[in-house]
Amino acid sequence: MKSDKIKILYHLHNLDEAERLREIHIDFISRIKFNYLFSKNVSISKEDSTVNLLPHRIIPKLFLKYFANKIFFLLKAKVKNDKIIKSWVEVTEKIYKDELHDSQILIYPFPIKIYRQLKYIFNKIKKSESVGLMGVPYKISPLLKTLFNRNIDYLITVFEYTGAIRHANYFLKYQGIQKILTTEEFEVASFSFSKKLIKSGVQVINACHGLSVYSPFVYYSKFLLINKKQKELYSIFNKNLDFEIIYDETFESKVSKVSKIIFVDQGDLGKLGMPYEAALRGKVLGVLNQIGKKRNSTIQIKTHPNTKQKELKRLQSQYEYLPIIKKLKPPLEGLVFITLYSTAYYDFRKYGSFLFIKDDLFNPSLFFGPKIKSVHVSELKVKIEDLIKNGE
Repeated sequence: MKSDKIKILYHLHNLDEAERLREIHIDFISRIKFNYLFSKNVSISKEDSTVNLLPHRIIPKLFLKYFANKIFFLLKAKVKNDKIIKSWVEVTEKIYKDELHDSQILIYPFPIKIYRQLKYIFNKIKKSESVGLMGVPYKISPLLKTLFNRNIDYLITVFEYTGAIRHANYFLKYQGIQKILTTEEFEVASFSFSKKLIKSGVQVINACHGLSVYSPFVYYSKFLLINKKQKELYSIFNKNLDFEIIYDETFESKVSKVSKIIFVDQGDLGKLGMPYEAALRGKVLGVLNQIGKKRNSTIQIKTHPNTKQKELKRLQSQYEYLPIIKKLKPPLEGLVFITLYSTAYYDFRKYGSFLFIKDDLFNPSLFFGPKIKSVHVSELKVKIEDLIKNGE
């Protein structure tokens, strides 16, 4: 659950700090909040103290969230282990592979790609007895009130907070529970859920499932991070947290002879509220398609696991010279991967070299650090032709 208005305020605040802002025409912030966020050099031409930061269009999605969790909670597995892994899809197991043998896996609703989760659930339940469903016991009353009340921000906060606390209390009923392993920094009320458990003596370990930074405030016994840049960001507001970086940042492969170039896609970024990155992705795919026309199947698109069928068909239609693959297939030699900022970098780099895309405003080194290899999108075509001809 993200607020586009919060994103706008964040970027405006950054412009203000860079002393590049003088006047704002805005209608969703009060004068008091404006004075708190911005310097005295900036003036506001409109103000509104009653507009919500969260849009009304998310309410139907929250009702779906409620009913999905309700169904999973009614079908829930009995807690029968002192160590729990909260899971959504197969990625969680890859992160906690060393903990699987003595843990109970509880699977929560995953609405982004239902088929992916159903496949995961059936595969897991067939293979293991220590697997079951679980849902967050949300109360529906705050959501019902949003239908008649203008202040939806407060009611949605109550919905998420009470659900998190009720869920923590559910686990605490089982007095033998000692540890919960999860990947849920994206959940709105993760802070409240974890804090309640930790204060009651339960260890909560969270592993980041990507490089996104959601709420800057987190509360875990241990926070497993992908790289140093992510630690820098989370450390700003969580100085006393126990952080651990899980990937080696010094690993690097070189390719002397290129056999294939694979664009590691991250899905329809426009649908995820990232129009600039979506446009950059389109430029990259356009360049790759031009080269693919001459090079036959030398260049491929590796799609994200959550990519929906409609987007797959669009990719196939618009970029006809770029074959689509869902998994890497042998031989895994001589590969060059191209991406905007996919964390598949940490899994795939052992198979070949990575080349990140940048432009005048987008710089992936902000996510991955200064040692990555990157190319400006305007120079991509020349770079790829050189790689194919000469290698690295």
